Amino acid sequence: MNLTRREFLRKSGMAGFLAAAAGTLIACGGAVPTSSASGGATSAGAGATSTAAAAAQPVTGGKLTIMIPSTVASINPVHEADWNSDEAIFNLFDAMLTFDNHNQPRGLMATSWDASADAKTFTFHLRPGVKFTDGTPADAGALVKNIHWIMDPANKSPLAAQRFTQLDTALAPDPATFVLKMKVPQIPASFFSGFLLGPYWASPTAFANAAAFNQHPVGSGPFMFKSYVADDHLTLMRNGGFWGGKPYLDTLEVRMVPDTATQRDELLAGAVDFAFNVAPADVKTFQGKGIKIIAGSHPGLQMLSLNLDSPLVADLQVRKAMAYAIDKTAIVQKVLYGYAQVSTTLVIPSSPGFDKSIQGYGYDPAKSKQILAAAGWTPGSDGIVTKGGQPLELSMITQNNPTWLLICQIIQQELKQVGIKVNISETDWATFLTNMRAGKYDIAYWSLGGTSFSSVGYTDNLLSTQYWNVSQITKNPIMASLSKQIDQLVNRAQSEIDTTKRHSLMNQFQQLVVDQLPAIPLWHTENINAMQPWVHGLEAPSEYAICRAEKAWIAPH
Repeated sequence: MNLTRREFLRKSGMAGFLAAAAGTLIACGGAVPTSSASGGATSAGAGATSTAAAAAQPVTGGKLTIMIPSTVASINPVHEADWNSDEAIFNLFDAMLTFDNHNQPRGLMATSWDASADAKTFTFHLRPGVKFTDGTPADAGALVKNIHWIMDPANKSPLAAQRFTQLDTALAPDPATFVLKMKVPQIPASFFSGFLLGPYWASPTAFANAAAFNQHPVGSGPFMFKSYVADDHLTLMRNGGFWGGKPYLDTLEVRMVPDTATQRDELLAGAVDFAFNVAPADVKTFQGKGIKIIAGSHPGLQMLSLNLDSPLVADLQVRKAMAYAIDKTAIVQKVLYGYAQVSTTLVIPSSPGFDKSIQGYGYDPAKSKQILAAAGWTPGSDGIVTKGGQPLELSMITQNNPTWLLICQIIQQELKQVGIKVNISETDWATFLTNMRAGKYDIAYWSLGGTSFSSVGYTDNLLSTQYWNVSQITKNPIMASLSKQIDQLVNRAQSEIDTTKRHSLMNQFQQLVVDQLPAIPLWHTENINAMQPWVHGLEAPSEYAICRAEKAWIAPH
């Protein structure tokens, strides 16, 4: 017998827990409502729009320019699995669900969703009559083909490893019913939350020709593809046949601007209408010019990702010395202007799964030096420690984002103070991701959107297949064993319906992180987005780095 979401939560004892944790969402998922939800018109404005503006008469026409702080990895959804690409293509495709301006889920492709009693079969009831912009029906059969596309090893889709590791099969019993059967039970609320903001569903007619699709992707979103200039901008045009009604805007342009100074100048000049992830240092300047700041907690994570295939980094004592050498609190206050919370175990303290009894690594450079000395590292004439004639010299990669680079330079200096030399290399975002996935680094300054626990479950981002900690292990059997331990704990927790048992498993995970340091937790940042006062109707939830422009319009200014 299938249970509705409400019935399942009540019978599993999770309803009260969900209610108590309401409002605590994750960046790549979130708390799904206890009752099935149907999509509809978006709220009248981004979490920021005034009542007067919301009541104003919408204007048809014009262009909305969105600025993102990086290049994108791919505009093909089978290849993308990063926030910057999400921000670029979110209006080109439909996800199953999304967030409204109150950070609550609403249906896009799906109108309702439910789980089986054994928590292994998950059913999405699809919106009728939806079509991709090439005329292909966006029905359950098309979604099954999307799953096969994602899971095809030839496509090397990050989603296959990140989102569908426990997938058994995808079914379409009828055009309006899409079913996913899992190999093991999944926490229903956590499972459904994983479909917020992705994957993005594409036309199987279009992606049958992979080369053509890469040049001209086809979705069912409120806008459709017009042109793309790599590393510069993506231009979309109104989808007049959009299921949610014809958008007001003629054009939506996504500009890719990594330079912080340029971002600031473009916003102040009114050249862009909405900007993601603006620099904390610029917030007061923007507000003084009437630009609205939309900020919200973002339970993702910034960390130092460590390539444990690197012999130097594979040394636990070196990892511990690095952790003690970094003054996280000072960086949060001076560089991030307080828009972040220090991390100890990779888990945000507001999470119900956070174990406050587990202590992380505070700032203690003296202890860092002691650890290195006890491990046989001795300072050379230049202050860099050596062992057996080898200096402790590490490569560090980052993307060409000024804030990221500044943080890396501060960490570089702090590590130098304890005798560790770091050489920094900055590249564009796509190259940075390629180097991460290929293990071409010792240390990487890295950010993930959904590593923290949701209000009722946990996310796939804690798995090693998310390439944040030990996924590069190909040579070191000890580190490969650590990878296996981590994945076993996370997979068991994702299938454990009992809250107490699940928390116990994830407490073990947190202790393992602190004991073995597969990555060095840094902080949990807030989203800081900026919107011009003439923008109305934009759906831009404060806790998530996405915006939906199907009801957006530009007032004369």
